[in-house]
Amino acid sequence: MENLLLLILFFAILFVILTLYLSKISTKSEIKYIPSVIAALLGVGFFIKAVFFSQTWEDIAFLIFAFIAVVVFFITLITALFIGYKNKKKK
Repeated sequence: MENLLLLILFFAILFVILTLYLSKISTKSEIKYIPSVIAALLGVGFFIKAVFFSQTWEDIAFLIFAFIAVVVFFITLITALFIGYKNKKKK
């Protein structure tokens, strides 16, 4: 169980750093949502793979990957919204 939490934490930190980096280098405000969209697409892709195209125990692994991607999606979305709120408050 702790390995799953470490894996979620690793990918969440990686995607949050990517979100922060994109928000710093870009002047467009929509760019910071790209890691969230990628995580959401990965979650949907893993879920579709698990439900329709997996055999034997493979589907459980893809469902776990989908769960990790959905958690990372929500964390990065909250981060992007917080950055947007913080930048809006500055102006």
